[in-house]
Amino acid sequence: HFLDPEIRVSQLVSLCGISEKYFTTLFTFFYKVSAKQYILNKKLEYAKTCLILTGDSISEISEKCGFSSLYYFSKLFKQRTGMTPTEYRNIQQF
Repeated sequence: HFLDPEIRVSQLVSLCGISEKYFTTLFTFFYKVSAKQYILNKKLEYAKTCLILTGDSISEISEKCGFSSLYYFSKLFKQRTGMTPTEYRNIQQF
């Protein structure tokens, strides 16, 4: 459900039936990142795949990946990859 725009760490915690502090400790120990960062990383990896394999617009990909706004998606994508989604798509097509 990582693509769900409404997903929250608190929902994951409630599904596990453990305290949020214990969940956070375990998650970070096993995955080396917070649950929130893990979800964002999964969304961005899926977005990269969509940029390469589909002809969907950047806006459609942003929405498909569960981002609340195109601006936030583009800003986060550039922070993490060093390029805009359009630049990433263009480089990957060669």
